Amino acid sequence: MKRHKALFFLCLFLSCFSGLKAQDAASSTHFDMSSFPLWTRDLRRAEIVAFGSFPILFLYADNVPWPTGLKTQARALQISAGGAILVALVDYGIMRYKRARLEKETSKIPEGNQVIVRRPLFEPETDGSVEADEEDAIASTELSTAE
Repeated sequence: MKRHKALFFLCLFLSCFSGLKAQDAASSTHFDMSSFPLWTRDLRRAEIVAFGSFPILFLYADNVPWPTGLKTQARALQISAGGAILVALVDYGIMRYKRARLEKETSKIPEGNQVIVRRPLFEPETDGSVEADEEDAIASTELSTAE
């Protein structure tokens, strides 16, 4: 009798999930954070870092050899919460420094179109004719006016 009940519940369980299928990649939507202001993205990152570091800091603060009791648990909770906020602030400072450095590097790039003049490594040998000298003179004046 027990086998029949187990088999019945197994069939019932499997029949509940037989109609479900995975979502297609084409129907899923991608969440784009670029439409949000920078301060909200920084706040979200700080929240993620703080909540991510809190359990690790709590385990570390809870394992410190203090006397046991309710006050020590509250103290460990306070220390880990403060440490998580400190880690989030340090991460924010690092990200702000990287962003400022990148902005400084991009501001050093001059605006406008750069003219790149390509010259041959070795000058072609001329036979000393007047036409070759005139072509060289024209080419050098064109280069000087382009610069």
